[in-house]
Amino acid sequence: MRKKIQDYLNFSSIERTGIIALMVIIFILIAGNLWLNKAHFPEREYDYSGYKLQVDSFRKSLSDTSGLQAQRKSVCKAENTLFCFNPNTASIHELEKLGINKIIARRIVAYRNKGGRFLKKEDLLKIYDFDSALYALLYPYISIPKDSAAVISGEKHIKTSPYFIIELNNADTTELKKLPGVGSVLALRIIKYRNLLGGFYSVQQLKEVYGISDSLFIKIKPYLKTDTALINRIQVNEADKYKLSRHPYVGEFTAGAILAYRKSCGKIKTFEELITNKIIAPSEKDKIKPYFLFN
Repeated sequence: MRKKIQDYLNFSSIERTGIIALMVIIFILIAGNLWLNKAHFPEREYDYSGYKLQVDSFRKSLSDTSGLQAQRKSVCKAENTLFCFNPNTASIHELEKLGINKIIARRIVAYRNKGGRFLKKEDLLKIYDFDSALYALLYPYISIPKDSAAVISGEKHIKTSPYFIIELNNADTTELKKLPGVGSVLALRIIKYRNLLGGFYSVQQLKEVYGISDSLFIKIKPYLKTDTALINRIQVNEADKYKLSRHPYVGEFTAGAILAYRKSCGKIKTFEELITNKIIAPSEKDKIKPYFLFN
């Protein structure tokens, strides 16, 4: 038994070295833990004085009404005197002289160029980011002539005296761009839609052109007229499905129905035949009839 115990407790030189190293590490860890528990580290101090000054300054600015008054007075520079102006006609330079920021002045002019109108003083606040304090200061100087606009049946109609009249079915982009609020893109859209229709039989059809709002239509309507003799009508008894279906008021389904009826009867004599045989709805008669021709 004694021999077995001696064999069990007998270590090689490598094992003894390992045991000693392990005991040293354990001792270091225990000593380090005791030292950390007894050691006192000085707390770090932070300087908040700068932050407190900023907070105090901000609070003071909130309670100081003179700062707001000074800001309002700075709207108009000393060398610039407030004057009456019409926001529908004032230039960017004139708006700037009134203390309006250059960016806001450009927005006002851009709004007018797109067909917008200021019918009352409060309309100025529709301009994005227009300062309400500046509006209150300029309010007595805003002058919009009463005869510049009239309200009829809930719609805003601009009283104009057009100096020219444009015939829609014969006009090119150069002529169309003379219209207020119509640029190159919109002029091209009008002509493209006119070509699809074959021509306009009514000025009201311009409302169907993408980009022409009700307000813009009201503005350009006095300058326009249509000559229905210039409309390119479709020969219904000769046209193929592509030509019929390409028309915005017809479409592929109705075009197919017309061709099927034409094949069965041989020839279509009147537009009323299409109504009677329920190929075209009665509600669509006034819309489509000006573009159909029966030979």
